[in-house]
Amino acid sequence: MKNFKIFLIILVMVFIPICLTACKDNNTTQPLDTKPARLDSPELLWVDSTIKWNCIENASKYEIVINDKVIYTYNNYIDIEVNTQIKNYKVKVKSISENNNYLNSDFSQELEFNTIKLYKPQIYILINNESHTVTVNWTTNNRLADSYKFIINDNEEKIVSVDEIFITEDEHMKNLIENYIECSYTLQGELFDVGNNTIKIQAQSDNKYYLSSEVSNSYAFYKNPQYTNIRVENGLLKYGENSIYNTEIWDAITPDYDFPVINKENTPNYTSISDNRLLWSDPVYVNIYKIHSPKIVEHNINQNKLELTIQGYDPQYVGNENKSILGYDYNKLKVIVYTSAFSFTYYVDSKCLDIEKIIVDLSTNNISPSNVRKIELVAMKENYISSKIVEYRLK
Repeated sequence: MKNFKIFLIILVMVFIPICLTACKDNNTTQPLDTKPARLDSPELLWVDSTIKWNCIENASKYEIVINDKVIYTYNNYIDIEVNTQIKNYKVKVKSISENNNYLNSDFSQELEFNTIKLYKPQIYILINNESHTVTVNWTTNNRLADSYKFIINDNEEKIVSVDEIFITEDEHMKNLIENYIECSYTLQGELFDVGNNTIKIQAQSDNKYYLSSEVSNSYAFYKNPQYTNIRVENGLLKYGENSIYNTEIWDAITPDYDFPVINKENTPNYTSISDNRLLWSDPVYVNIYKIHSPKIVEHNINQNKLELTIQGYDPQYVGNENKSILGYDYNKLKVIVYTSAFSFTYYVDSKCLDIEKIIVDLSTNNISPSNVRKIELVAMKENYISSKIVEYRLK
């Protein structure tokens, strides 16, 4: 019996380890491959003056090589120094891991580029009121800009290609400043608001590695408002209580045309156009009819009556079948008689013939015919601009 118990104990001691070993083998997988994985390489992107790249999973930091200089960062970007001197850069980046389970990445594709910040323009303005234009002038020291942004009143922008810019080179200034050039561009006056205006410009480039310049200095000027209530009254072109006297009205050949009425007055803010900061108003085009001047051919004094022979049409138009369109179909003549001391005005109805005689009765003003020195004649018609004054001297 005693020997049997010993046999059982030995059997249990042998069997249990065998069972345990069998269970372990059935429930354990094959060991994992512990070879470290390599991190992905970053992809570089240029944004303004910054190089950015995608965040790499499991990367602890990044190694950046800029022109053979090594820099480490925990960010996914690095700023590049850019100024008004062109500079070449070669940049590459790789992902770094501080975990033994990962290998550092290969370097990214190298990014090589030239970069510069465009020169800040310095502007001044020339206003030409006769052409109703504003010319912006500026200087720069390179030709790297592809366009210029014009900033008007801080809220309106106009992009102008460099092909539209007028560029000149001053040889004397080029000897003082390398690559010195002068630029100009003309804007139409209608582009600006009534009242105070400002202009600034900024140089821009199509090259993504060239940074836009700083915005230029600001130039301020004033634009006049247009006249209102423009009308023909008593033979004069008027606005408000004022009349517009302009020889351009008389000098035009065609009597029926759109006449530009322009506010050229000085303003409280800008008392003179001499400082080149006053822009006349946009023109108001008024369709007007004007009368051309008749001509006094001869005169005769009979007692107290002044007899004038009037040629109603300019000789170059005599024989025209439709003289009225030439502006000679007036129906009243204003006659101003000057003596040595006074002047008197008479209005005489007219038939507007090629040749006609009109009579002025001087006795109504007790004028002695011998005192008459000069006569002025103006042709008139309702809603027409009166003719230019014709002067006729008796003595």
